[in-house]
Amino acid sequence: NKILFPEGCYFEDVMFSTKAIFCANKVVSVPNTEYHYVEHSTSTVKSKENNEKKIKDLACKMCGLD
Repeated sequence: NKILFPEGCYFEDVMFSTKAIFCANKVVSVPNTEYHYVEHSTSTVKSKENNEKKIKDLACKMCGLD
């Protein structure tokens, strides 16, 4: 299925996760599990630079326009 994280864009995990679930033969839900999210201080999402690009990338991901 060749699903890859795109380089140079923000919120790349949104479409990656959606495509991975869509392409899966089977998806299992495990009750009472939590999502562990790690945020690094040098994360590109946390930077105040490129706010316009972040907004555009997020909108494209939410609408499936990438």
